[in-house]
Amino acid sequence: MPVLVQWFLSYILVSLAAHFYTRRIPNFQKQVLYIHVFVGVSVALLILVGARLEWSPTALSILTLSGVVGLAASLLGRLGVLYSFSCVLQEACLLLSGTFVATVIGLPLAAAATAAPYVFAHRTEGKEWYWKPIILLLWCFASIYLYIWLKQPLLNIALHILFGAVLIEKRLLYRLGES
Repeated sequence: MPVLVQWFLSYILVSLAAHFYTRRIPNFQKQVLYIHVFVGVSVALLILVGARLEWSPTALSILTLSGVVGLAASLLGRLGVLYSFSCVLQEACLLLSGTFVATVIGLPLAAAATAAPYVFAHRTEGKEWYWKPIILLLWCFASIYLYIWLKQPLLNIALHILFGAVLIEKRLLYRLGES
């Protein structure tokens, strides 16, 4: 089966299923839980079809990730730890998807194609439409390119946690405690 078809079935189709399934759930926390289940399914399917990440963890990347998880916990409490797990799943999905499909459509188009479902998976309301999709789109591109450059996904995860936790703590990405 062609790579583009495998990617479509394991990433785009799963993203669409997540979108249409979770939008019918009124409870935000349950939406988030189910979205993460779908992201995990996508990661598993991408690995099943042959997507792989090349990397050798370094002491610096492990220490950086550990420190950032601690920072997220101090900023967000136990939600910081949960958010850190979320970032692991999100980055695995972004990087597996982007690098897998890049082999046939090139890196810029792969980053854009991977970014679209990622951006729309994030709840965006009201005036957030002016800036939130742009930040998410830029992060997706930056993350995929950073991985291609350094091959250190733990660094990507750490940066994702750091930026996300700060934006959440400042009530810019999500407003904790509101549904």
